[in-house]
Amino acid sequence: MLALIVGFTSCSKDDENEVQISNAVVVDATTYSLAKGAYVDYQNTILYGTTNTHYNYEFFTTDGSFVVNSANELEDVKGKIAIYVDLYSAGATSFKAGTYTFVSGANDGTLTDAQLKTKYENKNVCQYGAVVLGTIANASLGNAVEIDVKSGSVVIEGAKPNFKIIYDLVLVDNKTVKGSYSGAFTLVD
Repeated sequence: MLALIVGFTSCSKDDENEVQISNAVVVDATTYSLAKGAYVDYQNTILYGTTNTHYNYEFFTTDGSFVVNSANELEDVKGKIAIYVDLYSAGATSFKAGTYTFVSGANDGTLTDAQLKTKYENKNVCQYGAVVLGTIANASLGNAVEIDVKSGSVVIEGAKPNFKIIYDLVLVDNKTVKGSYSGAFTLVD
């Protein structure tokens, strides 16, 4: 009977670890709430060849607030955390929900067009991402610690402006970022 209780407790704990966190992320065992989302629509772009191949959105989430100027341009983020991802949806006509796998674009300038086509054709990719961590709630994150993403994926569900973004990322310092945010995302320039 004791073995059954221990086994049940063990499975229960494993299941709890797999539960997706809503409107929060865990960064290296520290949980941060997420309260707002914003996105920039850069429209279609060329990742290989001479015609548009992908549709580009940048997503931002934070526990604080976004500071925009009179031209609706994002100037700053205030809070303890901000997450930024640069996503390229396969196809040039619109941004689509789906899974975006991190693929560094750092060496793209050294690749041939055929290599770029192999790398990007019909693939949803996250070319860059970062987590910015501050220490003071609602303070500017302009001078906070920014840690780049090195691997992982981002899932986008829904359609503008109501998205759900699910993070499963590894940062360059090997910290993990897991969680999600869903709600109305503000369009900014």
